[in-house]
Amino acid sequence: MNGPKLSFKTFISFLFLRWKFSEERKSFLHSREFFQAIAENNVQFGLAVSLIVFSIGLAGLMGCSYNPGIPELIPEIPSRLVYTLMILLNIPQILFAVVELAQSRESDPEKILNVNYLNQLTNAFMAGFAVFNTQKGSSLFFETVLIMLALSSLPYWRRIRGYVVALTSMLPIGVAIVRYHILVPWQDRYDIVIFYILCLFIMTLRRHWLEQNFWLMHRTELENRALEKESRTDELTGLENRTGLREDFPSFAGEQVIMIMMDLDNFKLYNDRYGHRFGDQVLHKTGQYIRKVFQPLGGKCYRYGAMNF
Repeated sequence: MNGPKLSFKTFISFLFLRWKFSEERKSFLHSREFFQAIAENNVQFGLAVSLIVFSIGLAGLMGCSYNPGIPELIPEIPSRLVYTLMILLNIPQILFAVVELAQSRESDPEKILNVNYLNQLTNAFMAGFAVFNTQKGSSLFFETVLIMLALSSLPYWRRIRGYVVALTSMLPIGVAIVRYHILVPWQDRYDIVIFYILCLFIMTLRRHWLEQNFWLMHRTELENRALEKESRTDELTGLENRTGLREDFPSFAGEQVIMIMMDLDNFKLYNDRYGHRFGDQVLHKTGQYIRKVFQPLGGKCYRYGAMNF
């Protein structure tokens, strides 16, 4: 098959460097509508992340209670403390998300994004801090990987914020290895580095996928509105047509309405004598005049028939 080939260099540029957007799309990505959609997304998936971390903390506390006495890799920091922090730090995050979901678009989206970002930074730190509750002989990075997968693949991260989330998670891991001289096999060190690189890829793909998805939804909504307006508008006069009147008529029920109907005298004679071209000009100017007179007064203007308004 003949077709364009995607090189590795093109793929990397596609992911990180050369996303060329139209001015309309750039404007949308900085609009309140987009921030509102992203805020709703992050509240929902931020709640999911918080519930995951909360559940890990709860399961960890239960495990410590039912299996006491197992030696810990870093005995200076008890596992119960780490799991308790996971629970306590996520309770306000869960409550915040539940309240925001109940309010439904009443809060400032920028504020929601910032608060959710701080909340998930806390969970990113707890993902790395989870290595401190590792027991001897168990997997060192399992809980870290679990939490970071949720953080990488669920919320929307702006480019810099995604990097900060990853670095925040890596910080306690580095402290644990250096400060407490934890011997980590080179395969595990290699794996955790590859894992964090993978997290950055996931964040990037998730960001571009959400931007593309919300942009297409926005464009579809605009086109639907344009089609709806076109179906209700008389092309010649610019007034709404009979379809518009039929759709609007139920809204007039129970209201005090003044209705004026008019037609053009001798229009057929004029049309026959001077031709349809000049007849169309008469209709067009008549529509402009009606709109100019009645629309400033709050009136709705329709073309009901060939020469009826």
